Parts: sequence; structure tokens; C-alpha cells
Amino acid sequence: RQAYKESEDKQLIILDKKELSGRELVGSILCEYPEPIYAIFFKPEDNVWQLLAVKKEKGTFESRKRLPESWGGTKTEKELEELTGFSGVVFVHNNGFMAVAKSKETAVALAKKSLEM
Repeated sequence: RQAYKESEDKQLIILDKKELSGRELVGSILCEYPEPIYAIFFKPEDNVWQLLAVKKEKGTFESRKRLPESWGGTKTEKELEELTGFSGVVFVHNNGFMAVAKSKETAVALAKKSLEM
């Protein structure tokens, strides 16, 4: 909730605090607000950043805006770099509800590009 309040861009919420991770926690809180489309947070157990498409509402799997379908599925990092235009993309889920990147900057860039599409 604090990250939402402090965010300049209410569509893209970035949680910089490492202790605030976990897509279920993040997703269940942010779907209470009308603006968030994506959330980005650090996953210390894997040393990666996760980009999460916020659900339309609690209890549903439907996202407010999925990541581009062409990014999803089992692809190599090289294929993902060619598709997205960014290096360091590790994975994009086939259903477009989340992606994993090696850096916060890459996760933010993915979110911004997806918002423009």
C-alpha cells in the first residue's frame, strides 16, 4: 500500500524493498486500487525481478492487461531479447501474467513497452 501511495505512475508500481515480495501478496493488495496495471518487485530467493500483471479483481485470474502474447512461452533469453528488444529477460509466462528479468531496469522497460502496446 505504501508503494502505491508513493508511486508517481499509478499504473506501474515498483516495490524496491526486498522484504516485500511475493506475487500473491502484491497482487491481492494492488487489485484493490483502480489504476495499477503492473507491479515490479524483487525476488531475493532467485535474485531476479518479477513483473506481475495485476488482476482485475480478487478471486479471478484475469489480468487488467496481459503482457504481449508473442513474448510468452518457453523461449531462450536470446529469443526473448529479440522479441522484446531488451537483454536480461529470463522468462515470460505463456498466459502473459508475469515475466522475470535479471534487473529492475529490464523489468521496468518491459512494463513500459507493454503499456504502450
